Amino acid sequence: APFAEGGKMDPASQVKLAIMLDQGKVTDANRSGCWSTCHHDLKSMPDMPGAPVTKYLPQSRTEIAMDSSGKRGGWDKKKSPAELEQMLKDGVFLDLIRWKSNGEVEDGYVLGERVTTGGQGAEVAATQADGTWTVVLSRKLVSDKPGDVSLTPGKTYTIGFAIHDDHSLARFHHVSVEYSLGLDAADAAINVVKR
Repeated sequence: APFAEGGKMDPASQVKLAIMLDQGKVTDANRSGCWSTCHHDLKSMPDMPGAPVTKYLPQSRTEIAMDSSGKRGGWDKKKSPAELEQMLKDGVFLDLIRWKSNGEVEDGYVLGERVTTGGQGAEVAATQADGTWTVVLSRKLVSDKPGDVSLTPGKTYTIGFAIHDDHSLARFHHVSVEYSLGLDAADAAINVVKR
């Protein structure tokens, strides 16, 4: 990155891998995946306000400005803490797990903002050989932690992947299209079957 000191926006981590899971409660997540959390007013984006704003769901805002006549986004239109707490209880969030090549693992969720802690935790085994990273992420299927999606056989979920490469940060990452994920769910794009 020519604008970063030494060319590395994140010198500590060459690579990051993130997944987001939806259980069918986030509007349009099955069509837009993690794009549901990206807005013109986020940190490093063109309409960022004075204070950095993290990812958030449109459902967590009372309004999101979309026109180009002023600042776009909904950073200052967050719903009340009570409303957000109820949405979390109702499953209106994206479960977020992110691994960084410096060894850090974050397990949280996105609703009114990005939360990087509080989940049940995940284990990651990562190796690099011949310029290729292989990352195996493991977590329990069922959790009682707020912001975790429990996975039930036969049900379909939406999953998306994001990869930061070459020591990049923030919006400078690659994202997948959204995929359907299921356990013993033949109609899912990614169908996990018990061995």
